[in-house]
Amino acid sequence: MAETQIKREFSASARNIRMSAQKCRTVCSAVRGRSVPEAIVLLGFIHRRAAPLLKKVIESAVANAEDYANREGVNIDTEKLILTDARVDVGPIAKRWRARSRGQAAMILKRSCHFSATVSMPDVVEERKQWPEWRPARKRVSKEDRLAKRAAKSGQPAAAKAEAKKEEPKIEKKADKKK
Repeated sequence: MAETQIKREFSASARNIRMSAQKCRTVCSAVRGRSVPEAIVLLGFIHRRAAPLLKKVIESAVANAEDYANREGVNIDTEKLILTDARVDVGPIAKRWRARSRGQAAMILKRSCHFSATVSMPDVVEERKQWPEWRPARKRVSKEDRLAKRAAKSGQPAAAKAEAKKEEPKIEKKADKKK
């Protein structure tokens, strides 16, 4: 019988929070990559309006992990979970206006954002550390090598293609000069 794969990442989100995403991102970056208990304790000491809301989202992700463990009969140690992804995305912006002098109006932007958090088991984090964070630069190929490769695909010798290209007459345009 085929063995089913165990889910190793759990997420939660809170949407349409009436707060600027720019202000929330500083709190998210402070706890991203930490263990869940450490992140929750740290959020208790951060004096920002976003801290208790992010704490709630992280606790919800941990509760999702516990729920999955109870449903599937899997042993998941929630104390060892790591906050792999804490993200704040821009939500809808409510536009209002306020009357100003001389009949003008000033825009008031009531910004909102979406929190999302993902907690993972430590083995997932170790696997991701082995992935390359950057792709090596593409090796530059000379024009002759490119033409030779193209000729090899089409079946013609590279030298014949290069010579045919050189023999093509170039059309010169005379520039009209206005005096």
